[in-house]
Amino acid sequence: MTMRTLSVLLLITVCGAACGGAPAQPQIPMLPGDGDAHVAKPVTVKPGAAAPAAAAAASDPWSARQDLIPMPTVGGPPVPLAVPNFDELKLANGLTVYVVKNDRLPVMSMQLAVKAGRIAASLPV
Repeated sequence: MTMRTLSVLLLITVCGAACGGAPAQPQIPMLPGDGDAHVAKPVTVKPGAAAPAAAAAASDPWSARQDLIPMPTVGGPPVPLAVPNFDELKLANGLTVYVVKNDRLPVMSMQLAVKAGRIAASLPV
């Protein structure tokens, strides 16, 4: 390469770097909820104006609807609880066994509860 070609390349490189403009600002990711464009603003009440609840009810078409979610009924007579019959057996080692028979399915289930810990210990006399 000649000296002239090198100087032209150097000139193009320097001009490209100097004339490139300001570096681009880094992009800050924005989520849909960022900012306050879609956030409810506090209601300011002017003297002599309607109450905020009335203003909110007037602007909300769903507030007067009573058929959207039925209110649960409270109270009423107590529902009887059907407790199944059970047999209580005491083994020779002192273990108490409760047997609840259910013929609906051929499944056997067993639970073991052991009295242990400080609450089950007898107090010294």
